[in-house]
Amino acid sequence: MKWIALKIIFEGENPAMMEDLLAAVFANHGINGVSIDQPDLEPEEGWGEDALPKPEFPAVTGYIPKNEEARERMEAIVKEASELALALNFSLRSQSVEIDEEDWAESWKAFFWPEKIGKRIVVKPTWRSYDPKGDDIVLEIDPGMAFGTGTHPTTSLCIQKIEAMIRPGDAVLDVGTGSGILLMAAGTLGAGRLVGVDNDSVAIEVAAANLSLNGFGPEKRDLFVGNLAEQAEGPFDLVVANILAEVVVILIPDIGRVLRPGGRVILSGIIEEKVPMVLDALRINGFSALESELDRGWAVCVASLNSPA
Repeated sequence: MKWIALKIIFEGENPAMMEDLLAAVFANHGINGVSIDQPDLEPEEGWGEDALPKPEFPAVTGYIPKNEEARERMEAIVKEASELALALNFSLRSQSVEIDEEDWAESWKAFFWPEKIGKRIVVKPTWRSYDPKGDDIVLEIDPGMAFGTGTHPTTSLCIQKIEAMIRPGDAVLDVGTGSGILLMAAGTLGAGRLVGVDNDSVAIEVAAANLSLNGFGPEKRDLFVGNLAEQAEGPFDLVVANILAEVVVILIPDIGRVLRPGGRVILSGIIEEKVPMVLDALRINGFSALESELDRGWAVCVASLNSPA
């Protein structure tokens, strides 16, 4: 299968906000996984000599299946992004290239290395070796074309909060499960029920493969293609969602519906400027004990669902 990589390159103040908004533009047109170029992000220790060169400008790239609708989708995405850039005083340009799925699936692997997240979790790609140290918990992952390798701040923040908040036997729901990495972390830390939902069928296939690779076969987890309102049946003790702030706010009422009283929620994928909006939505929908934590301009918000009066 062939794909078109559509890259939207931009310049202006507050690039983290623009990254978030452009990712939302792609999502509006059914493109739910993007890659982000961040010129100011330094390579982390241990990436190896084949680490990616730093990009010159910030950019967001979405991958569009090459079919009869591809050109129309590209034009609509660029039009919406251009209108957004004009309103926010950003300069913007786009470029596209056709790629084979096989090339895409293999080319990025040289830049993905084992990484420790939190106190015990180590995320290890299947094609790398790693010698566990002490009480390390190693998660094997091949993210393929699904979002979530553990190296992005939004994912690592989620994993750290799961590590701190999980309780043995918890029923856990992952909304927008992507590669399945958050369910894998919850399962290895003692969760009793694992449920993931994603509106991308490719992501669900990737998540199923990764969960099975880590010992969570079909008998130990449930994965669904669709949305939270249609697919998830509670009650859950913990709900995690690593998706855009605008989407999170829409989902909060349904998250409250499937959580048991006193249940906890972990929300990430939120740029710093959107934290007040998310915390307000949680408060309005009956959540308390609200907290947030930042990492490189990205935030994770946690809260507990109040018991009925």
